[in-house]
Amino acid sequence: MNEVPNKVSCNIEKKERDDELSSYKDEYIEVSLNGLTINKYYFPLFTSKTIPIEKIKSINIFELNVFNGKYKLAGLSLNFNYFNYDPKRSNKTHGILIEEEGNIISIAITPDDPKKCYNVLKYLKSKVKKGNEFDPLLKGSETHLIKEQKEKLS
Repeated sequence: MNEVPNKVSCNIEKKERDDELSSYKDEYIEVSLNGLTINKYYFPLFTSKTIPIEKIKSINIFELNVFNGKYKLAGLSLNFNYFNYDPKRSNKTHGILIEEEGNIISIAITPDDPKKCYNVLKYLKSKVKKGNEFDPLLKGSETHLIKEQKEKLS
């Protein structure tokens, strides 16, 4: 007979999933609610760049190859993606392409665990407000309903 999980175990599993998806960190990339921090971003100064989660327009994972930056140490690639310094990039198979609001050049990062980093970025993006508009995933939440009611009264 199939057992129905109780509410407590479901909440614990959701909390563990939320904790797992709430941050990512390796030598060059750090993702949290504070934003995406890319260490050694600016070449040749090797200073960091932080992008607030709400300023990220799109997140895409891509396969690295000779033509799109696999052997790029740092800087701008031929297809106008900017890579941070990462001497281990040639040993990696995938990267993440990020479009930032107000920036015409896409940012390419190569985390040690691209799948986890991508999932954390997508998860945090879904949780963060976009200006005054709430994310569609939050539609129906109490905060969103209160906002709708205030707009109707205006």
